[in-house]
Amino acid sequence: MKQIIIIIFTLIVSTSEAQKIHWIIDSPYQQCREYFKRNFADIVNTALKETNVLSDFQDNAVNVKCNAEDIIIYCNIGGGDFEQVHNQLAVKNPKLILSFSAVCGNDISTSLSNNRGSLYIAPEQLECIREVFLKTCGVLIASGCNLSDICERFLEMLEDQEIELETLFNSGDGNFKAQLQECGSLPIANNSNHQIDDIPQNNPTTDMEQYFDLIVGSKKDAPHQDEIFTDDCMVFVLGQDGRTLIDRMTIDNYLLRITMSSILLRAVPVAKVMEDGKIKQLYVREYYKTR
Repeated sequence: MKQIIIIIFTLIVSTSEAQKIHWIIDSPYQQCREYFKRNFADIVNTALKETNVLSDFQDNAVNVKCNAEDIIIYCNIGGGDFEQVHNQLAVKNPKLILSFSAVCGNDISTSLSNNRGSLYIAPEQLECIREVFLKTCGVLIASGCNLSDICERFLEMLEDQEIELETLFNSGDGNFKAQLQECGSLPIANNSNHQIDDIPQNNPTTDMEQYFDLIVGSKKDAPHQDEIFTDDCMVFVLGQDGRTLIDRMTIDNYLLRITMSSILLRAVPVAKVMEDGKIKQLYVREYYKTR
């Protein structure tokens, strides 16, 4: 009996720590939801299943629970506060988050979804999907897309065995921002929540407070980035105690994050490390809207 309990506990722990892809398909139109699921989500899930990547579908961003190795794909069709939901998902710090809003035309009823069941996915095509979704880290957000265009382009790219996420989603009339890179080159996020004792002291950051206030307040791209930060600059996000490491990422990803966030009030630098007149490491504390 004791051995059975241990085995069950081991399975629960291993499952909870397994990499997972979370799909949030937010739409009042069932036909559009099914179209995206059958022509995109199910294909990706099929390719990743044999690599032990789990998957789930959610209607509510609040219910998503993820760790630093997970993937979130948020598809908004037909309304709602798209950017606010994206920000709710982004602070969960997945390895990769793809968020897009799209219109769903009347043509989907006679388009690809009716033929989805007969489509054969070749082994090399499955490998192409795995290569992109398992080895890409970062953030992508796009608005004003067309759902059928995305799905059709996805299948075309799959047939050519060359999937480009930026090209796939960058076709709408709205805003598009992406900061993607190959995982392992530099960490995008590390949710270790451990204490750090080597935060630099006596290094003024008043100038950076004004810099971040400008970005957060205006929601515009960061000015003079190359003059202020080194190319490999890392940002460390600290908890409210000033010592707990909540997150870390490249300066490119951090500036993108605070530019797009609608719930961030302030990003306050508390310490920095300089190299050749530029910032190589930056430690910050963040303050969010409570309501």
